[in-house]
Amino acid sequence: MAFQLDLVRVFYALITLKQRLLPRRLSQEEASLLEHFRTLSEQDRIALRYLCTAIRETSRHERQ
Repeated sequence: MAFQLDLVRVFYALITLKQRLLPRRLSQEEASLLEHFRTLSEQDRIALRYLCTAIRETSRHERQ
């Protein structure tokens, strides 16, 4: 029984590893946003990262 449980765990790890390694395709909107982000200057990219981090942190605290 222990061997079967270990075997199941190994199979589960292999299946989930494959899913994590396969890149998913971006939607048209995501691709457009990424292309726009790449055209920004380095200072604008940094500012946008700070803004996104602040929004994420704020929404995280509101949920708690």
